[in-house]
Parts: sequence; structure tokens; C-alpha cells
Amino acid sequence: MVLFTNLNRLKYLSTSKTRKNKYIVKYTPLVFFILLSVCINYAQEKNFSYFKLCVTNEQDKILLVKFRDVWELPGKKFTDPRSISEFSSFMSEELGVTHDELRLRGLFTFYYNKAQYPIIYNYYSSKYKSGDLTVPPGCSDIAWFSIEEAQSIIPIKTMRLILGKMFEQKSYVWGASILVHKGTSLDGEIEFKEDFYPLSK
Repeated sequence: MVLFTNLNRLKYLSTSKTRKNKYIVKYTPLVFFILLSVCINYAQEKNFSYFKLCVTNEQDKILLVKFRDVWELPGKKFTDPRSISEFSSFMSEELGVTHDELRLRGLFTFYYNKAQYPIIYNYYSSKYKSGDLTVPPGCSDIAWFSIEEAQSIIPIKTMRLILGKMFEQKSYVWGASILVHKGTSLDGEIEFKEDFYPLSK
């Protein structure tokens, strides 16, 4: 009787262990997938892309907007389900214009105050087709400027440098990695971790 009970106990323990192993094998991929999803979402919260759109007209003038009393290229944070072309069209619609010949002109990695996670700035150019200028939401003015005027009126050093490169070599797609020390000034001191280099020519 004692032997029989011990055998049953051993059989039960063996069966119980087998079931646990089956559960581990069955649910490990699911747990791994959930953890991976959480890690990806966490990373996406730390990094994001910012779009800048440089629209030029037939006189080669640039469209600038006035945001918080600062003239700059129109821009938007890209947290959107739309495609790049749809998003750029949405941006131009907010400016009251239609455009074509959308081209990527630069991908720039910006680190602010030595932040661990950078912001990727996507610079695009396009050609004005039609429409009457409309001041977009959050801005106070909109106007066309020559490249020289834009360089003198834009207070953000990195934007001036990038515009200069875009107009210096109009066929290039540029890259750079920039550390921005934000202080009391609008743009702060900048340091190139990687100087301008062509991604394509």
C-alpha cells in the first residue's frame, strides 16, 4: 500500500512537471513578443522624426512661417499614420498651397543638451504649384523670401547652415550629426559630431 502510494505520488509529480514544461514552451514566445513590443514602444517614445518643408516658387524664393515671433521653415513632428507624400501634402495644404517635385534633401541627427536619444530631422524640398498663402495653425505670419533674405532673418543657426547646403548643391541629399547646447539663446551653441556629408549626389 505504501509502495503504491509512493508510485502514484511520483507519477503525479512527473505529470505535473511535464505540464509546467509544456506551458513554458507554449507561452515563452508570447511573453517574448510582448516584452519586445513594450521595448519598441518605449524606444519610439524616446525618438521621433521632425519634418521640415522647403517650398520654392518660380523666383527661387523660399516659403517661411513665423512661429513664436521667429521666422523659420514650416515643420511638423511626424507622429502620423499617413505616408511621407500624404504628410507633406497635408503640410502644404496648411500653408494654402499645392506643390510637386517633392524631394528628400537631408537627414540630420540632432542631440539636444547631450540627450541620449536624438531627433531625426527630415528636410524636404518641393516646388510651388498654386494657391494663396494661408497662415497655418499656431503661426502668426507667412511670406516668400529670397535665400539671402531667409539666411538673414532666420535666427536658428542649424537651419541656416542646412539651407545653405541645400542651395549650394541642389542635387545632393545631405547628412550630419549635430549636438545642440540649448541655453538662454534660441538655438544655443552647436557642435558637429559628424560634419555635413552627402548621402547621395
